[in-house]
Amino acid sequence: MSENLQPSEMANVRSHFAHLCQLALADALVTKDELEYLTKLYTSYGLSQEEFNSIMDDAFAIPFAAPEKTILRLEQLYDLVRMVLIDESIDERKVKLCVEVAQKLGFQAHMVGDLIKALVNMEEETGMDKLEIDDLNIILKDSKE
Repeated sequence: MSENLQPSEMANVRSHFAHLCQLALADALVTKDELEYLTKLYTSYGLSQEEFNSIMDDAFAIPFAAPEKTILRLEQLYDLVRMVLIDESIDERKVKLCVEVAQKLGFQAHMVGDLIKALVNMEEETGMDKLEIDDLNIILKDSKE
């Protein structure tokens, strides 16, 4: 599928995965759970193992690129926040990096905290750990008010 992506779309995907890899590497230890999450995501984006390995190797050198559509940027932020929450405890370095990327994506810093709260509350209340697009749109709308 990655061969079907336009160059700008591929740049967005590479940038997004570079940030995910940076988060995984932020505490100097890529856990099994982080690797499983990355594998699930790169597969869903249609990246090959080789493309993913290349991104992981160059994670800190890949230039920033963001999708034009707000919902796509919000989905990327959601992926990043999920990566922050994979570890048993929330690492401040990961939160700081996530906030930096959120701001580059055009969101206010508090969006990271809003998503973390929404995910933690949802998991505690329902046992589910995945927000749907409608939920993300509600969080986005609420953050603008």
